[in-house]
Amino acid sequence: DFADGVVIKAKKDCFKGIGDPLFRGSNLQNVTLCGEGNVVLQMNKKDYQDAVLYKPGEWRHGINLAGCTNVVIRDLTIKETGGDGIYIGAGTQPYCENVLIENVISDGNNRLGMAVISAQNLTVRHCQFINALGASPQGGIDFEPNSAKERLVNCVVEDCTFANNIKGAGASVSPNHLNNQS
Repeated sequence: DFADGVVIKAKKDCFKGIGDPLFRGSNLQNVTLCGEGNVVLQMNKKDYQDAVLYKPGEWRHGINLAGCTNVVIRDLTIKETGGDGIYIGAGTQPYCENVLIENVISDGNNRLGMAVISAQNLTVRHCQFINALGASPQGGIDFEPNSAKERLVNCVVEDCTFANNIKGAGASVSPNHLNNQS
């Protein structure tokens, strides 16, 4: 748990790799990231958008989960990332499973508030996905598998706010890469 008032800010002039997230969880089980009060995870989006300072990319996520099981992310603000606020995708296990995202504010991220690439039993509740602007698709949540081996099973979004994502959709589903074997 993070105590009230904690701000975790990305170190200036770091995160030079185009896929460097603030938090990365790969093939983990029983993970909890919870805030107690006002807790902020913040990156330096404007710096990452400067091609003189950084190689352009859209994958400097706030939280990147790959193949994780039994995850709770609750009561956090994630803002100004160089990619998605939260990215949920494949690892050794080709999906994340049993994930709860609750009372999260994903604000002003470069690409999406949250990208769901591959998930089974995902609940997103009482969250705000706002002000995404930078790299396409610039929206709230996008359910977007990258391959036929990935999945979107029992994904529930309830009582969430999508606002001021002026160039993208509040929520979108892009199952283009899934097939009859998925």
